[in-house]
Amino acid sequence: MGETSNGRIDEEWLKSVTYEDLKDFIKSLRDRINQEECENDIFRRFLQRIEAKVGVSQQVIHESDLKTQNCARKRSKSPCSTVERTSKLSWEDKLQVAQFEHDEFKQEMEKAEVVMNKVIDDLRAGISELDIRHEDQKKHSADFEKSVVKEGYIDRTKCVASEKYIRFSEERMKQRETILEKIRLNTATLRSHLRKCKGQLRQKEEIGEVLHVVDFEQLKIENSQYLEKIEEKNRQIQSLKAVAARTLHVVNTLKMKIHELQREQRRQETEINQRQEICKRAKNEMIVVKEELKNEKKFKKRFQTHVDSFHVPSIMDFVQLKTEERQICRQETIHARKFKIAEMALIRHKKLWTQVRRSNLMGEV
Repeated sequence: MGETSNGRIDEEWLKSVTYEDLKDFIKSLRDRINQEECENDIFRRFLQRIEAKVGVSQQVIHESDLKTQNCARKRSKSPCSTVERTSKLSWEDKLQVAQFEHDEFKQEMEKAEVVMNKVIDDLRAGISELDIRHEDQKKHSADFEKSVVKEGYIDRTKCVASEKYIRFSEERMKQRETILEKIRLNTATLRSHLRKCKGQLRQKEEIGEVLHVVDFEQLKIENSQYLEKIEEKNRQIQSLKAVAARTLHVVNTLKMKIHELQREQRRQETEINQRQEICKRAKNEMIVVKEELKNEKKFKKRFQTHVDSFHVPSIMDFVQLKTEERQICRQETIHARKFKIAEMALIRHKKLWTQVRRSNLMGEV
């Protein structure tokens, strides 16, 4: 695209090219330049690594480790074309170099990560130790302030009692000895565990050295069998997971139904309690009504007995009784008039008697 065989740009193509094509061409050239620079950087670092390991020159490395091939380029514009032979890496060589650099870089990153993790662990351990020491110092200062300065201060002598300080120091030393004993026991336990792990590792290495090809083949067969079992177990686990999902769905549905039934049960229990209260009140009212009915029956029975024993008189007797009643009423009226007349006569006689007595009294005087 616009380049001749010697790598130069064709002038005719440059005159006839458009602006957009020229931009695309420049962009492709820049991409190729960046790619070549990246490859050169990788090759340079690869050569430096090889020279550092083997200690030979760049020419010897090219001749011994890398595969080379010769390619001829013809110059189209020159009348007497010459064949130029250059050493050029194939794609397999480039891939091998890139893979080597990738592995080396990965190993360096792993080593750096191990170193950094170790440094981080050391720093964390140091920070933890400093925190523990700081907390210990704070606690020690607070205990000293409480036990010695405050409780041991004597107002009479204006100083701290030495017995308090000595007792506090002895208790502090005992605590330190107890902590040291615990740390010593923990260290001994860790050392024994480390020796045990080293022995197991050494035993595994010895067993690994004794193993032969047949043992490895047997291990491969067992490994394949175990892999098949693992796949079968995984399939079983998947099926069990599906069953568990369905079961969980059914359980959730049943739980919802149970909640609904519980709400319905509580509603029905409330309704039953209300109806029981109504039934209880109805029973009490029935007892009262039965008592009233019993009393009414007794009253009815007495009334019926009275009605049965009642005899209506005849008409003549009734007329005679009415006549006697009228006569009695007439006599009563007559006697009442006579009584009033007698009362008036009595009043008149009383007045006369009063006048007579007054006149007699006046005569005696």
